[in-house]
Amino acid sequence: MKKKKISTIVIIFILLIIVALNSIAATGTATVDSLRVREKPSASSEIVEMLSVGQKVEILGTEGDWYKIKFNNVIGYVSKTYLSTTDVITGAETTTPTTTTPTETTPETPSATPSSETNTEMINENLSQKNVSLAKDAEVYLVPSVFSIKTSTIKANTTIKVLFDFGSWIKIEYNGQEGWITKNLISAETSTPVANNTTNTTPTGASSIGVINVDTAVVRSGANKTANQIDTLDRNDEVTIVEELGEWYHIKKDNLDGYVASRLITKK
Repeated sequence: MKKKKISTIVIIFILLIIVALNSIAATGTATVDSLRVREKPSASSEIVEMLSVGQKVEILGTEGDWYKIKFNNVIGYVSKTYLSTTDVITGAETTTPTTTTPTETTPETPSATPSSETNTEMINENLSQKNVSLAKDAEVYLVPSVFSIKTSTIKANTTIKVLFDFGSWIKIEYNGQEGWITKNLISAETSTPVANNTTNTTPTGASSIGVINVDTAVVRSGANKTANQIDTLDRNDEVTIVEELGEWYHIKKDNLDGYVASRLITKK
């Protein structure tokens, strides 16, 4: 009878040790820059945080090809491919760093031929004082944190001015308002230097008159050919040129405010 009790106690003790071991969290280190932390273990899930190369995270567990991690009080998922780790005890299984080649199901870092999502999410150039176009709708935050107050939303394909580049965040100016958005929302192919008064730019506060020189000129929401079409203008229509942005004019006509390719307008 005593032996049976002792055996039961030993079994319970072993189970308690296993439970304790399962709760141990390991440390992981990001091996690439601008590594996305997702809300769920899916490449299509919402991005909740970005990691810089060398940043360390607490690994809470694993789900398939993903690590569940904690960073700056944010809990999310990161592809195993881009996180080097110490041994992770999850259940009775030990996971070690993987060297798996990225596939279409885990596009968490740039490739030689990135998809449109990857292309917009991994921009390494400094965007300070440049005009950029949004690849998708952007939530604007008061400070560079996803837990900050959201001040507005800017639609995809809108051209905005970058005031300051801060790692995975950029401070932007749009419609006279300033705020912060995550850098992954920017289209990698549309950044252009902010024009200034010494390089083909209408001086601040000044404007000029232009005339449409083609039968139909498309007016877009941003200074790039992928921006949304908001209206059209006919030949000989007069517009006010507010500013020049490279190969584009920011124009106004009555209640219309948009962008037209500069080659379609002749200045008076």
